[in-house]
Amino acid sequence: MRYKVMLIVWDIADSTKVEYSLSDHGKTLSSVLNDMCKWGFTHIEFTKQPEND
Repeated sequence: MRYKVMLIVWDIADSTKVEYSLSDHGKTLSSVLNDMCKWGFTHIEFTKQPEND
């Protein structure tokens, strides 16, 4: 099945197995996803700091 952002492939031999991947159009999101990942790591470190009330 093809979507605009991702591709889904069902394994006929194993009905419990599904593979997801980004379509070419979905890969254009890579810079956004990388920025979100960087933000997430920064946020984890931020939450480890003691709160200043």
